[in-house]
Amino acid sequence: MQLTFRQGIARYQTDAYSTPTFLRKSGDFIDLIVSPDPTIIIFAHRSSTYVIEESKTVLKAWGPFTGNSTRYLYWDINLLDASLTRSFTMFPPIVSSSAPNNVPVDQHWYDTTLDQMKVWNGSKWLDKLRVFAATYSSQAIIQGLPLGSQVGEVGSFEGGSIMLDSFGKPIRQSDGTFVSSATSLSAIGAATNQIKLAAELVFGMAEENIAKFSFVQSSPSKQLKLARSDQWKSRVVGIVTEDLYTSEVGNIFTSGLLSNDQWNWTADNVGRPVFCGKNGEVTLTAPTVGVLQIVGYVYNANSIVISIQNVTILDDITRTIVVLPTGEAPVSQFTATPVNGTAPLTVQFRSTSLHAPLKWEWDFTNSGKIDSTIAEPSYTYTQPGTYAVRLKTTNEFGSDVALKTSLITVSAPVAANANTNLSINFNADAQVGVGETIPVTVTISNAGLLTATNVVRTIVIEDIAGVPVVVTAKPTGATVTNGGGVTILLLPIVPSLQTGQNMIAAFSLAAPKKAGLINMRAGVLSPEKDITLGDNVAAMSIRVK
Repeated sequence: MQLTFRQGIARYQTDAYSTPTFLRKSGDFIDLIVSPDPTIIIFAHRSSTYVIEESKTVLKAWGPFTGNSTRYLYWDINLLDASLTRSFTMFPPIVSSSAPNNVPVDQHWYDTTLDQMKVWNGSKWLDKLRVFAATYSSQAIIQGLPLGSQVGEVGSFEGGSIMLDSFGKPIRQSDGTFVSSATSLSAIGAATNQIKLAAELVFGMAEENIAKFSFVQSSPSKQLKLARSDQWKSRVVGIVTEDLYTSEVGNIFTSGLLSNDQWNWTADNVGRPVFCGKNGEVTLTAPTVGVLQIVGYVYNANSIVISIQNVTILDDITRTIVVLPTGEAPVSQFTATPVNGTAPLTVQFRSTSLHAPLKWEWDFTNSGKIDSTIAEPSYTYTQPGTYAVRLKTTNEFGSDVALKTSLITVSAPVAANANTNLSINFNADAQVGVGETIPVTVTISNAGLLTATNVVRTIVIEDIAGVPVVVTAKPTGATVTNGGGVTILLLPIVPSLQTGQNMIAAFSLAAPKKAGLINMRAGVLSPEKDITLGDNVAAMSIRVK
């Protein structure tokens, strides 16, 4: 199909005034309306241009949407299986020839130099196949994007639909793009290529132990180590055909026909692409994270054609990776919430380690046993005690250990239906002479199962014939007030009174110079529930003669 632009919308439904009507709000969702005209989207992908037709109405194509934020809706082609999906982002896309700086996670950027849509995941720009459809504003207004190029690429281009093989999988070219109906098929598949029987050889020194028939990459020190598909920086340079030990020099095959008696491909696998696995192994299973790199094709039952192609970065944008200098070992650090409480206590840990660790080893009790290997685990402490926590992080450049002693404090659980049981008592001479000093002590105790907190102690002393009884000595922090025929002594608040604990307070009174009866009352209370309240008050009379 001859096209006049790349990366945009070629056709959609409009009304009589040419206003886009191919989108419709439906509750919290947006529907894609196709009838009567199909919607046609054009995706630019490096050297290839794909034409996708939305031929059916799709209910709830985008959403659900809540809140007042503006969303930017897009179509997406899966880089693994070429399936079409729809989603949205909170940020308008950027179109430029160089990568923008200081952008948020999920920022989209169309690279006009490479003709490739990319998205920022917090660490790197990931390859994506996306075309934007519309803007959905906070006023529930859907604004369709105009027909034509969204990135300013206009001219004469050849585009077509993505081609699938007999397995229903998309066929790829050497640069990682899909083969389309506009692409020449003469160079696709090992059976149509002229196979080099004499493979190209290079030499290299192993940086680690490498098993034979493993794919290898070149390390920053220019030595060889296993290629690993789940590491986004990994790039295959060839395959070794013998076991290599650390610092051993061996041959690396970079292209051509290679046989291995251990391979046992079935007839229906002939012509299928070969991938590098997580540990450099030869596999027919395409990776889902890290990098997608076709490294050859199955030729026959025990042979492959080595044909190393460009990579496509596949990392999930929900993964947040710290941006730090290349080539540095991690610095282990972490947080824990909460750090104290009653058993059983569940604590959420989070690694905040620097320099992009690839491996986490947690020891939540510093016992020497690895309890978890993920970045943000949780752990439940069932026994009371104080615990140290250890985290070891590792990446391709080294490892580091962080140990926090006495970090987690776990208390014994409180018994069910536990209460306080406060009581108060006076101790003083029952009879004194006029004008004498009267020593008085007040004892409080807690016979319950629960610790009492913020305990208040109040002493009320009645006047004798209208004459206040004078408090001559009181504890530090106590207050004395007079009025209404009584003197009130408020003793200092007790922050905590544990089960079985007693506390004594002493003060003195001056006996009046006339005979009479000094009547006193005392009370004690705390915010906790008290199992019995009758012993929270006490009374005493002292006769003055």
